[in-house]
Amino acid sequence: MTLVQQATEAVQTSGGLLGALGTLLGTAAVVALGLAAKWLKPKLDELLGKTEKVREHVQNNHKTNLRHDVDDLGTKLDELLAGMSEVRRDIGGLREENRQRDREIEGVREDVRETRREATVTNRRVRDLDDRLTEHIDTGD
Repeated sequence: MTLVQQATEAVQTSGGLLGALGTLLGTAAVVALGLAAKWLKPKLDELLGKTEKVREHVQNNHKTNLRHDVDDLGTKLDELLAGMSEVRRDIGGLREENRQRDREIEGVREDVRETRREATVTNRRVRDLDDRLTEHIDTGD
């Protein structure tokens, strides 16, 4: 037998072996896929159930998406905080006005105290003059 004849016979023999091996591997793959499907189906069903629960919590039977609701709340919170900053500035202004008013009131109080001191001095002078006048009238000087 020549080398070419031997090679041809080897290819024919191995072709049969390769075909059988291919059939065997194909059958094994189909069986493996069937087993994987049986094993995966309960896992996928469980995952689907959990996904539905999450969807229910997120959707919460509202017509709006939770993400949009949260974004809207964030926007409203930003607006509220901006408004609070304005209120703080206003309160700071009112406090400054109160401090100014307190300084003005203290100035008025000091003016009143000074006026009282001057009135006391004036009253003493008037009494002294009255006493002198009375003494002058009584003595006839």
